[in-house]
Amino acid sequence: VNMMLEDAIISTIADQLSIEFNKRKDGSSDGVKRPLVFQVPSLHRISTRSMFLKAQVGDIVSVEDFISGDYQRFVSNNGTLLFNGTLSSFCHFTYHQTEGRLLVVDIQGVRKEERYELTDPAIHTAGDGGVFGELDLGDKGISAFFLTHECNGLCRGLSKPKASLERISTKEKI
Repeated sequence: VNMMLEDAIISTIADQLSIEFNKRKDGSSDGVKRPLVFQVPSLHRISTRSMFLKAQVGDIVSVEDFISGDYQRFVSNNGTLLFNGTLSSFCHFTYHQTEGRLLVVDIQGVRKEERYELTDPAIHTAGDGGVFGELDLGDKGISAFFLTHECNGLCRGLSKPKASLERISTKEKI
């Protein structure tokens, strides 16, 4: 239950930050052209037995809407980007908006014509990490993201980590 609750909290944080990000302008156009929408899972207690579920009556499960389409991981947990653009700018925005306390990463879902439908993000927190589970890599994860991110118009005016971004040794696993 704790892990499912943690996932719901992380998704809620990402969703709230995306609402603010979707209002952002880049100075050269109308701003965010394809809004971000995060699925926020809800927790439910199984009340009846089903042959389709491994869960038992009384178990708590996490449920979210199905996202149809070509599912992709746009920004990984370790800073790898499918491409620089709106979604990596959103990650940068989360760092700025929280005054460097956290960075939303692991951006995955489906790019639709009118919006991005996203699910199951992760968060890196400043310091040693671990606040949001094992995927929270702390300062190492934040640095890894900023080593690959290239700012664009949506990043105008956003802060970056003050500490020098040193290359992470290829021997050190993140």
